[in-house]
Amino acid sequence: METRKDYIARLAEKLRAWDDKIDELRDRTDGATADLKIRYKQELVELKEIRERAARHMTEVREAGGDAWKALKEDFDKKIKQVKESFKKAA
Repeated sequence: METRKDYIARLAEKLRAWDDKIDELRDRTDGATADLKIRYKQELVELKEIRERAARHMTEVREAGGDAWKALKEDFDKKIKQVKESFKKAA
C-alpha cells in the first residue's frame, strides 16, 4: 500500500511533468497561427486551472489527519484520469 509520503512524492512529480507540458504548449503558441493561438491559449488556461487544483489537493493531503488522506487520494485518483485526457487533447 502506498504511504502518504510516497503519494505526495508521486503528486509532486506529476505537477512537475504538467508544468513541463504547460511550458511546451506555451512555446508552441508562440509560433502558431492566429486561430491556433486562440485555441492554445484557451487550453493553457484550462490546464493551469487543473494544475492549480492538483497543487491544492497535494496541500490537503499533506494536512489531512490520520487516514483522511486516503479518501482524498481515492477522489483525486479518479480526477487524474480527466486531467490526463485534457493534456492529451492539448497535445
